[in-house]
Amino acid sequence: MQVVRHITLDCSLQTHPNITIIGEEVASTKQTLKNVTDYITDVICKRSERGYNYGVILIPEGLTDFIPEIQQLISELNEILANDVVDGGGMWKKKLGSQSLQLFELLPQAIQAQQNRSSWKRAGC
Repeated sequence: MQVVRHITLDCSLQTHPNITIIGEEVASTKQTLKNVTDYITDVICKRSERGYNYGVILIPEGLTDFIPEIQQLISELNEILANDVVDGGGMWKKKLGSQSLQLFELLPQAIQAQQNRSSWKRAGC
């Protein structure tokens, strides 16, 4: 992952974006997905108030791998997929912890559906 960090920093130094997100910083400060998105939207809103309705945001590939709550959700999903039958009705979601369930429910419907299709395939449905 060190290479990704250097690429992000090098690109930032060369292009001077309005926002640069560094995965390692997100992980070390234990930011949530909401923290990251709130930061981005706050900057966008402040720039818009000043009449700057444009900008560049540099987000490294794999950023979600650095967000602790997403790591927890993935871990719980993997545990469910490895040990339980995944039903099409979504009863499997009751096995997620409250924080992971809340995060999963915040994900766009398309991503939830993609996860469900992947889960059913792995479960042999």
